[in-house]
Amino acid sequence: MERPGRIIGWKIASLLGAMALAACAQAPDFGYAQPSLLDRFAATASSTAIGEPALPMTVPETDLRGMAANLAASRPAPESDRYFGLTNVIAASALAPGASYYDRLRARMPASGEALVNAIAADVDADTAAMERFVEVSQAVVAADAARARAIAPYAAPDVSAGVRARIAENGRLIDGTGNALAARFAAYRTALDRARRDAPAEERLATLEGAIARMNAQLLLMDRNALAHSVIVSDLKVGPTKG
Repeated sequence: MERPGRIIGWKIASLLGAMALAACAQAPDFGYAQPSLLDRFAATASSTAIGEPALPMTVPETDLRGMAANLAASRPAPESDRYFGLTNVIAASALAPGASYYDRLRARMPASGEALVNAIAADVDADTAAMERFVEVSQAVVAADAARARAIAPYAAPDVSAGVRARIAENGRLIDGTGNALAARFAAYRTALDRARRDAPAEERLATLEGAIARMNAQLLLMDRNALAHSVIVSDLKVGPTKG
């Protein structure tokens, strides 16, 4: 007669083996982020509570969330990236909590107007590069949400496709929120340029900064276009299918 501990051990081993086989046999993801065992457990718990399987996160949706968080990071960059002297650290720490982008950056480099303009341009260029990628990813999300909306259009009852509608709305909030945050930052960069003309009249570097701001504005317009396209999808879902 086998001991109870050995029987339990065999059962656990068999269960783990079955889970491993199931993981190997799962369907390909076709562009979806591959869920971990913890993700699948969370999805199972969610579907049990709500009554509808959790909607998988696509790769563009995952990228959208990561890039939105990165673009929301404060400007200028954290002090540790640029501080080299104790004097600058003390000057910046004395600023009011609501100090403008320009004031915070100016406190870091009070002795060099050219370095100040270069630092503004570097921040603008970094944001613009991230915005270009965000535009590409948000376009993919808009296209996917449009396809989802067409798929659920015949169903008038919202509870039939509540998970899809919630994901579309969430994607829209991310696209809108990131666009609004970048629009506010763009205004801060424009203000910084105007003030730098008085504080650091280095024409060549100011011209470079103007070009960087113009490129950022072009990306901001594309972000607005994507946000508008997605808002149409959300509005159409709220209205529901039209009756012929």
